Amino acid sequence: MVKDKEKKNPKNLIQRYLLFLSGLFIASMGVAFSTKAGLGTSPVASVPYSVSLVSSLFTFGGWLNLLSITQITAQIIILKGKCNYV
Repeated sequence: MVKDKEKKNPKNLIQRYLLFLSGLFIASMGVAFSTKAGLGTSPVASVPYSVSLVSSLFTFGGWLNLLSITQITAQIIILKGKCNYV
């Protein structure tokens, strides 16, 4: 577990956000590869997949990342002060 003193270090904060975004990217790529391989989509990936078919604004992976960030933001808003921020 990360100590409070380590959480406040700006360099550590940047590293943690980069690790988070890297994990989000890898997860999105896994879903995209599964879909392109014809293995189907999960319920979470079905909305971005459908939107990517009708909109050329983002790719499937881009829509999936956008939906993931939107869901995380919604969770923070709903839970308000109960979140443990990075």
